[in-house]
Amino acid sequence: PEPLAARAPPAAAAPAPAAAASRPAAAATPAAAAPKAASKPLAAEDVSNKTKSFLREYVSVGDGREARLCLQELRSAPKAGDVPDLRGVVEAAVAEVFDAQTDKASSSLLELLVSFLKEGLLSQEEAVQGLAG
Repeated sequence: PEPLAARAPPAAAAPAPAAAASRPAAAATPAAAAPKAASKPLAAEDVSNKTKSFLREYVSVGDGREARLCLQELRSAPKAGDVPDLRGVVEAAVAEVFDAQTDKASSSLLELLVSFLKEGLLSQEEAVQGLAG
């Protein structure tokens, strides 16, 4: 009976290390997630999906400043070897114009795309390559 009692305190002490282990794991999780997200280069499909997402949000909310920030984030994000520039943004934007549910949404998207070009957020080369698809 004595050896069992002697084993019980270490078992009671086991939850404390587990709780201690959960604390570093919680602290390590965000740190581990950040490099993973930052180091994964965007593929062409990722650029297209992210572009469609922020354009749909733009149509819904109408926040051009937010759309510009999203475009700038795409520009600064690491890209895979098959993504030389942001021509995929132009391709996705044109597709969204054609898929728009209303003339107002279509016009709004075109105006945004033109403003991206006028402001230099997209280059002429990206526009030409994106339209050539």
